[in-house]
Amino acid sequence: MKSLGQTALDYPAAFFELDKLGCILTVHPFWEKLTGLQSEAVSGKSWLDWVCPTELTQIRADWERFLKQPEELFEAFFSPKSAQSPNDWLKIRIQPSTQGYLGCLENHSQLKQVQQSNFHLKEKLGALFRNSNQMIVMLDRQHRVTEFNHVAAISARQRFFREMEAGEDFINYVQSDRLDDFYSSFELALQGQHVFKERVIYAPDGQGVSYEMAYYPIQNPGGEISGVCFTGFNIEAQKQIQQLLHHEQIFVSAILDTSSALIVVLDSEGKIVRFNRACEVLSGYSFNEIQGQNFETLLWPEDRESVFADFKDLNKITYPLEYKLALLTRSGEKRSISWTATALMNIDNQVEYLVATGIDMTESEKTALALREQEEILRQVQKLDAIGQLAGEVAHDFNNILAGIQGYAQLLEEFQDSSASVRTYAHEIQHIVQKARSLTGQLLIFSGKHRPTPRPVYLRDILIQMQPLFHPLLGENMQLKIEQASDLPAILIEPTHLDQLLMNVIVNARDAMNRQGEIEIRISLRQEPVPLFVPLFGARPAGDYVCIQIRDTGPGIPPEIREQIFNPFFTTKTDGTGLGLAIVYGVVNEYGGFIQIETGPTGTSLQVCFPALPSLALTAPVSETQSPSRRLGVDCCYLCPAEQAELQAALGSDTQLRIFADFQSWTQASDSAQMLITELKAEILTEIHAYFSTPQSSHAPTQPVSVLYLSGYEDAELALVDQLAAYEDALIRPLNPIRLQRWLNTH
Repeated sequence: MKSLGQTALDYPAAFFELDKLGCILTVHPFWEKLTGLQSEAVSGKSWLDWVCPTELTQIRADWERFLKQPEELFEAFFSPKSAQSPNDWLKIRIQPSTQGYLGCLENHSQLKQVQQSNFHLKEKLGALFRNSNQMIVMLDRQHRVTEFNHVAAISARQRFFREMEAGEDFINYVQSDRLDDFYSSFELALQGQHVFKERVIYAPDGQGVSYEMAYYPIQNPGGEISGVCFTGFNIEAQKQIQQLLHHEQIFVSAILDTSSALIVVLDSEGKIVRFNRACEVLSGYSFNEIQGQNFETLLWPEDRESVFADFKDLNKITYPLEYKLALLTRSGEKRSISWTATALMNIDNQVEYLVATGIDMTESEKTALALREQEEILRQVQKLDAIGQLAGEVAHDFNNILAGIQGYAQLLEEFQDSSASVRTYAHEIQHIVQKARSLTGQLLIFSGKHRPTPRPVYLRDILIQMQPLFHPLLGENMQLKIEQASDLPAILIEPTHLDQLLMNVIVNARDAMNRQGEIEIRISLRQEPVPLFVPLFGARPAGDYVCIQIRDTGPGIPPEIREQIFNPFFTTKTDGTGLGLAIVYGVVNEYGGFIQIETGPTGTSLQVCFPALPSLALTAPVSETQSPSRRLGVDCCYLCPAEQAELQAALGSDTQLRIFADFQSWTQASDSAQMLITELKAEILTEIHAYFSTPQSSHAPTQPVSVLYLSGYEDAELALVDQLAAYEDALIRPLNPIRLQRWLNTH
């Protein structure tokens, strides 16, 4: 018993005695707890009766062999036959004694579990070793093959055309140019390091395959490194897939970045995942700046709440979605974008991403708005034209009626038998008819059916002439400021029309301020390098325009009536005729000008522009204080006696004016002056040009000659201004002595 006790482990033990045949004589009290069998039940029976039948054959053979040649100790592991046993794995140890045999039982259930776990682990490792798609080779410290799986065998056969065998050197499967790399990796593994590398293995036929290789140290039970486990995994297909994915990414990125459309990819929370180049250019943000941010930060504030309500449940929305949302750029600009969004689903058929494609509609909307505005302008022009046609016809017919009324009134007034009261009534009728004719005359101006007699006019001169009329018209409670630029060209207009235009605008400004405030009049030159389009007036050519701007300090024009202010008979005054600004519109439109209005709470500015006449002489106003200079001799031809007298008066008594009947007479004079004044006529211009462009006779002047043409009011004469040579100039009637003297002084 002593020897058995010395061999006891850390498990509870139960001692027993056997006879020479192996039958139980006595058992330890702990026996019952260990086996679940009482001593009375097992006494006299063979201990083999306790063994599970599945294990009995092997254990019986080992026991019989022990009985034939007893050794010092018999050991075996078995599962008890009794279902009442609380333990399923027992260890029995038996040794000879003087009366028979002495034995003990020990509980090794936990050891069995460990052995079973080890067995299962070994089976799993074996399965992995056998079935792995990786090449696995076990090497000893001399890099000889100890074990290898079927993948390694196949790889050796396919790549190196040989069968792998245990005991051979693994360098047979290493390319000669990779031996140094293999040795260094192998040595690192023997030192306990795990080595990972990616290499291309080339077969004798030159075909290369990418592998992921690893070297793992193998330890024996004593903790010493006894070898190396080499693994190789064919990643050629994976590499090809990665390359395809890379090419696909490049392809997709190229499409995204070269597309003119805006493309944004959002996750299910509305955060930005992709942001193409078009988005960067339009928004002013780079993708790195905006990545991961919520898309609502790029939207115009008024659009954010309505859009992101849809993100509460993207799976309930019908796709594609269509939105029209404004984008807020880095610079604060608002861009109108038309969006179309579609969903990308995951494997659970849930929305994972939204791909939104946008088109910038800002410019097209501006174009559409401008088109609508132009259509509205055209409608207004057509309306004014229609009203003008109607007004002209009515005024014409009304004038005919007035002519009859006036004729009969004159007869009554001249009739000898008429009483004094009848003559008085007839006179009043004619006075009223004159007022009616004035009204119809204004309608004819608006309609363009009157017969104007335009002439070159300087706005500055007209304004100086009318200035004394403005102050009593405005009253004491209003201030008038006038600012005039110098050297402004003339315009072609009937002076009475310009007078009426100025009076109408001034009166309209006065009434807008209830006769209290300030009116500022400014005359300036406006240069338009390109043609322009003006509402209500249409296209106007490029060129110079002389503009008069009238600005008041009134409350401005209410928005609801701005489109009606030029309509005839439209008025906001109880005693108004509604023809004031209508006449202004008719006059300006008649002479190719245009009107631009700016209005607001602090006042209204009305700028009236007329085309400037294209002549240097016409664009040279002079100071009224300039003193005339004197010339000894000036010649003239083709002038009537009245014009000759007017010209002599303008030159002064100290200047000799010689008169020639025609140009031919002047050319034959031996002492002709170097200055010639004549009419601006096409035939005269042709005659003078022909004379100075051909070889001259001995009587021709030896000094340069300056020719001044006096222009009338006809368009045909003014058209000749562009044909003047360098030695010629033109002066517009009426003859102004100061302008005449300026020309004389500069020639």
